[in-house]
Amino acid sequence: MNQIVGIFLVKNEENFIAWSLMNAVNFCDQIIVLDNLSTDRTREIVDNIANLHNHIEVIEVRNANDTQKYLEKYFGTRTWVLGIDGDEIHDPIGLMRMRARIQSGEFDNHWSVASRYLHVTEFDFNDCIVRGYPSPPAKAGLKLYNFNAIDNWQSKWRKRERLHGKGLVFREGYSKQKTYRFSKETNWDAADFRCLHLCFLRRSSQDKSKISPKTLSARKNPAESRILRRITRTVEQLNPKSSDYRKKRYARGSVESFDLSSFGKPDDFASVDTKCNEVMAYLRRVRVVV
Repeated sequence: MNQIVGIFLVKNEENFIAWSLMNAVNFCDQIIVLDNLSTDRTREIVDNIANLHNHIEVIEVRNANDTQKYLEKYFGTRTWVLGIDGDEIHDPIGLMRMRARIQSGEFDNHWSVASRYLHVTEFDFNDCIVRGYPSPPAKAGLKLYNFNAIDNWQSKWRKRERLHGKGLVFREGYSKQKTYRFSKETNWDAADFRCLHLCFLRRSSQDKSKISPKTLSARKNPAESRILRRITRTVEQLNPKSSDYRKKRYARGSVESFDLSSFGKPDDFASVDTKCNEVMAYLRRVRVVV
């Protein structure tokens, strides 16, 4: 039977890490949380959750771009790996249906599965509605991988962030093209694998408080610490007509509304996050115009 391993790479994610991690906790047989030296309450919240669930391992990492090594032992095994960021909230009810489908072997002939994404701009908890840019046409996430399809995923020349980079060595019969895409198979409401992406929202008290297109790029991804990516971002910012990369990828099409009920909400997890009411208050008032 297939096993499912979740891997989080987090840094200063105190606002949503409880919601994100708790929604995925029953989907995974094992969860690895890689904390990249958070300086807010992220580690405290993660440790609280790990104390309740013994299949969660928490590891402090100094270099986010050297985290692929934590997955080496799963290459070539009957393991599906789900990569999750601290701003990604999965539908836990849908994930349990996905768990049964993965364990049954339904997706074994695929290398990866792409979920449906909604890049959130607003929450309306009174009417249980979430608004944002859906995929398609916005970019969707591709973070669920069949490690039985590969013999290796390590670069010979440089260290890599988890689930990123070159070095893929596929087993016979597999390739990057063998991807199951929920965007092609079903609509948002019927998808078992779907995610709220809070990419436009403040993820920590240490982020800038003002939300506007000008400040959306303030939070950098691990890859942006690489020299070439830093140069690219600098050049883009010098061009007044250049869009922030989040706008390019995620603010495509028009804003649409969807039912929020199956995703839960941050104050469902008061036992592990003592400031979840502050997060709820923030989400109730935020309105992002991209």
